[in-house]
This record gives sequence, structure tokens and C-alpha cells, in this order.
Amino acid sequence: GALATDSVMLTNFPEEPRWQALRSILGELVDPSNRPSVLLYVLRFFLQHFERAALFRLTDSDFVGIGGFSSREPNDQFLARLQALRIAKSMDSILSLVERYRAPFQGPMPETLANTKIAETLGSLLQQETVALPLLMRGEVVAVVLADNPSGRVVSALPELEIFLHQAGLILEQSGLKALQAS
Repeated sequence: GALATDSVMLTNFPEEPRWQALRSILGELVDPSNRPSVLLYVLRFFLQHFERAALFRLTDSDFVGIGGFSSREPNDQFLARLQALRIAKSMDSILSLVERYRAPFQGPMPETLANTKIAETLGSLLQQETVALPLLMRGEVVAVVLADNPSGRVVSALPELEIFLHQAGLILEQSGLKALQAS
């Protein structure tokens, strides 16, 4: 139904499962007791949409793998490789592209030396559909989440992922957390 007040029409929109999931995790994210775990919530939300994801923190000179998950192998093996991965910001990569334009990327990774290193480390293919999204604090990219579905499952949740990362960035700003600021 709809409710009319003055010149504004309020409508009850149907609850789609994809938006319910976003509302639910955002509700948890804004709880002050959960703020120190923002990055875990980011990965948890990506887990609902992807089979593999890697979170990269930006330093003054590099993108450094700090966390992630993979449904294709034990997480400790995946994390060990990811956390050893450093990609120079000066190299052409999907990560530097997202940082430069402060915008998401979706599609096969362009063939560059850095992207080949990322793909080999994470166990993905350059030709595979990949999503890379920025996490912003105060208008600056402080992290990039890179994710894919090795099974070929289609990625359709890009708007929800962007909204979620925007909110996570705002919460990091409000919390004064410095975990991701460049070092």
C-alpha cells in the first residue's frame, strides 16, 4: 500500500531477499560494539556473493594482501599466499586501476605483469569475471576488495556491494579506526 502525506507519497516496497541481506548486515555493522570488526563484516558480506575474495590494504607504495577467503582450498593456505602478496602501486594492475579512478571494476582482468602475479597467487584466471571495489575513507581509497566466482556463477550484486563498502568506509571514518590508513 501507499501512504500520502502532503505532497510526498510513501510506498512500501516489496522486500527482495538481496536487499534484506544488505539491510541485515548493515544493521549489524552500525552497532558500535561491532566497529572494530568492520573488515570481518566486509569479508562476510562478500562471502554471500563470491566463492573467493581478497582484501588489499594500501600503503604508501604497495597493495598488501591482508585477508580473504576461498571456497576452493583451505583458507589458511589461501591466506598465507595472499598475505605474502605485495603489488607496487606504480605497476599497472586491477588494484591500481580501482585506486586511480576510485570506482569499481567488473570483467576479466587486463593482462599485465601485476595482474598475472595476482591471478597466479590467488589461483584465478585472467579471463575470469572479476570484481574489484574500493573501500574509501575521507574520499581516499584505503583498501580494495578483489573477488570472483571460479564456478562461473554470475555476479549480480554490484550495487549492494558498493553501498555496503561505502557504509563500511563511513563507519571506519566515524570510529577513528586507523587500521587501514596508509603507512
